[in-house]
Order: sequence, then C-alpha cells, then structure tokens
Amino acid sequence: MTETGTALSGKPPLTVQAAVPKPASERVQDEWNKKFSEKVLPDEPDKFIVENLHYLKEMNCKNVLDLGSGTGRDAIFLAKKGFTVTAVDFSEEGNKIARERIERNNCTQSVSLLSDDFTKMELGTESYDCVLANKSLYYFALDQFQGLVRKILAALRPGGIFVMRTYSIEDPQYRVGKKLEDKMYDAGDHPRRFYTKTELQDILYNFNVITLRKDVSTNLLGKYQVMWAVIAQKPFH
Repeated sequence: MTETGTALSGKPPLTVQAAVPKPASERVQDEWNKKFSEKVLPDEPDKFIVENLHYLKEMNCKNVLDLGSGTGRDAIFLAKKGFTVTAVDFSEEGNKIARERIERNNCTQSVSLLSDDFTKMELGTESYDCVLANKSLYYFALDQFQGLVRKILAALRPGGIFVMRTYSIEDPQYRVGKKLEDKMYDAGDHPRRFYTKTELQDILYNFNVITLRKDVSTNLLGKYQVMWAVIAQKPFH
C-alpha cells in the first residue's frame, strides 16, 4: 500500500464498517421474543394485578387497554372478571402464546389482541376506563416516558385510572451497566430508567394519585426487584 492509502494493485483498500447497534426498541423486542420462545411462562396473572383488581371495580371500569401484554395472562384474567380488554404487544412470540391462551380460555369475544408498538400507535381520546402498564414503560428515556404518560392521560375517560409499575432507584439493578442518562442504564440486555417517588409525583401532576407505593417482588426469572406501584385517576371534567 502506498503512503496515500492506495493498494499496490491499484484498487482502493477495503474498508470494514463497524456494526451499527440496534435501536433500543428492537433490542427489547428481540429479547422478549427470545424469552417467550425459550421459557415456560406462567398462566396465572401477575400478583400485582390481582391485588389491585378492586380499584377497577370501585371505579366502575369496563374496558381496559393493556400496554405490553406479553403472553396475555393479565388480559385473560381481567376478561374472566368481566372486563373488555385491548391487549397490545410487539413481540411476535409473545402474541403467539397469547393468542393460543385467549382461544383456550374462551376469551376471544372479550380480548382484542394487537401486534403493535404502542409507542407509535394512536391510543385514542377518552377511549378507555383503565390503562394498564405493568412493567412496560421503564425502557424509555425520561422525555419519551413523559410523552407516553400524556398519551395515556388523553386516552382515559374522565375518572378513568392508570395502573402502572416501574423501577425504583432502590432496585438492585440501579447503576448497573452503561449510563445513558440520569437514572437510566443499559446492563447489556436493554435500557432501564429508574425513578424516585418525587419524580413520579411530578410526572403524574395531571392525575389524582390514589396510591404510589414501593412494591417488592420477584420477576419471571426469579430475580428480586423493587418497583413503584401506581394507581392514578384522571380527574373528572
């Protein structure tokens, strides 16, 4: 090769381009596809949903939007309790399992399963009595999370409730991995944004917060986790 960088053969040197990392959303999708295809996951609903079912009944909720519905276990539980559920998830593997479970439990009339990315879809205006986001909003940076909360507020009917769990800074995974922004880290599988109680109170200022409490449990992989459990109501006009 000459000093100018031209190969002696007269042909330009080959260049090797570095691999471009996948966007976070694609990595999350890939990770859940892998988990859903490899693991036998429980049919039983999440304990968090069971324990907070009474709020949906007390608020006279009838239809629920389940964001990040996974294998459909919570949607099916709610359908069996008399609710109409729109379940949304972008994992093809998760939706395959959910579709089979919905049919097996005779819930096809009460659960509508959408294979979509809820961050990009329209949620409607005053369309739902309850929006459920059980551990499905922690992947996003603060500004995107705030935008999703605004969309959820708009999608709820007056008096409707927002039911959510998301990571606390007291969780063992806090500060593990590469720092992406304040309180947001990527441990190699996907990003996680962690919150203080005060941050969530500020973000939910347009809601009437019914409960915002620490929730300690284990996840589907048996790992200890510390999250915030939120029940917040959209004010009546």
